[in-house]
Amino acid sequence: MAQAIKLDPEGSLARHTRTLITRRGGLSGGNLAEEGAASVAAAERVQTLLRDWAKNELLTMRVLQTERKAVSLGD
Repeated sequence: MAQAIKLDPEGSLARHTRTLITRRGGLSGGNLAEEGAASVAAAERVQTLLRDWAKNELLTMRVLQTERKAVSLGD
């Protein structure tokens, strides 16, 4: 049976960006800190846009429909 796709409400893209910045030893200096903050803000914006798009396009329902169709066709 197909599982519903769960969208990450915390923004996994933004969290991933923060993790990468942390793993690289953090950002030091004013210019680098600003770039890091801009990267995190951009990642959060993209995550929000993708989440809104998925909700508007009924992505979960469409994925389930596709899975059912594939199973019915013998895939």
